[in-house]
Amino acid sequence: MRGQSFHGSYLQRLGDYLEQMYAAEDTAIRDAVNLLVERLNRGGILHTFGTGHSSLVAAEPTYRAGGLAAVNFIGLLPGRTGWNAAIEIENDPSPAAGLVKQAGVRPEDIVIVISHSGRSPLVLAVADCAAAAGAAVMAVTASGRNPLASRATLVLETGAPADDCTMSSPLHPYGSVSSILTLMLLNAVIAGAVGFALDRDVALPVLESVHADGGPAHNASVMAPLVERVPCWSRMPCIE
Repeated sequence: MRGQSFHGSYLQRLGDYLEQMYAAEDTAIRDAVNLLVERLNRGGILHTFGTGHSSLVAAEPTYRAGGLAAVNFIGLLPGRTGWNAAIEIENDPSPAAGLVKQAGVRPEDIVIVISHSGRSPLVLAVADCAAAAGAAVMAVTASGRNPLASRATLVLETGAPADDCTMSSPLHPYGSVSSILTLMLLNAVIAGAVGFALDRDVALPVLESVHADGGPAHNASVMAPLVERVPCWSRMPCIE
């Protein structure tokens, strides 16, 4: 089959990036786990923010079976106006203050800001507003040498290439990896926090599958104390 080796090459390169990322970021991931557990124990919430394709990654850990209940998505998903508006809004810092206020960010919280480039005005404004609210700002970005990283309490680097492509051709590069690498980092931090707490006989609020026996009842009990703190359960932030 024509092209069969190309998808294999992509998966191999993705695996190489994952290995390199784990080796480079192990200490930073441990620091992120410790910070998350400490903030959750203080009654804090983990807020996630991203725009463009980073918004898809930022939304994924919310309302997730096997994940923390105390995760609130700030935004912004493409809405009825589509991807053009979703990309354009990255250059407009003005929604940042409203998004952070709407999320109810507090000093005991963590705000994870996700951006491959770490340069868009809205991303930087959200980081600044979260810091002004007293929250810890965690950046997940390609490199620790960009404006977003300089604003963060803690930085997790994906190591993804600047053009976000792992494959080359005479016409153009292709084969993006940043979303996958970012999602792996997010899940590693969340799973690490849950495991860390369980190892110390501390139960963090973890959701179960709604399709599992007893799952809906378990989730209802876990979510009840958090309803006022996780607004994305009732309304996901989208670009209207």
